[in-house]
Amino acid sequence: MKNTFVLFGILFLILNTSCSIIDMKGFSSGYKNLSEGERSAVIDKTGQPLSTLSNDGNVYLVTASDLLHEMKRHKKTLLYIWSPECKSPGDNLLLKMESYCRSNDITLVIIQEYFSFKSIPDQNQLSAPIYGINTQYYKSDQCSRYTNRFILELTGKEEKEISYSRYFLFEEDKLRQTGNTYIL
Repeated sequence: MKNTFVLFGILFLILNTSCSIIDMKGFSSGYKNLSEGERSAVIDKTGQPLSTLSNDGNVYLVTASDLLHEMKRHKKTLLYIWSPECKSPGDNLLLKMESYCRSNDITLVIIQEYFSFKSIPDQNQLSAPIYGINTQYYKSDQCSRYTNRFILELTGKEEKEISYSRYFLFEEDKLRQTGNTYIL
């Protein structure tokens, strides 16, 4: 009986403190919950050049193929799949990552895993544009499904094969390393 209470207590803590799929934010793309103004800031760039994009407050929808094509232009790229509602252990994680990448001559690509405009940091402070996964292209609005399809196209590996990594280091368009920390 005591073990049952302990198990329920641990389960309760996990469900209330993790960024897992059980949290409603992150279960779906969240696009349907956006206001008209927020929807107008979501711009589909699938199949279009990305090199001229800057951080202007918009979220640009892309596919893994779009990014792989763009990454050919850069010696090194760090791609980060960002869950905006998940709080990082440090403050200003995106700004710290951008600073790290800039000082190490690495192009930073931030993929917003699902839509949550209230969680986007002050856009004027970042120079890297924020990208979103084109859910229509991946034929799903379920976050885990379209993210896994995106990662499979990006890396050729299932998400679970790469330990659910959030960071992907590329040399040109070749995957070199994955991990759960940005200092690779």
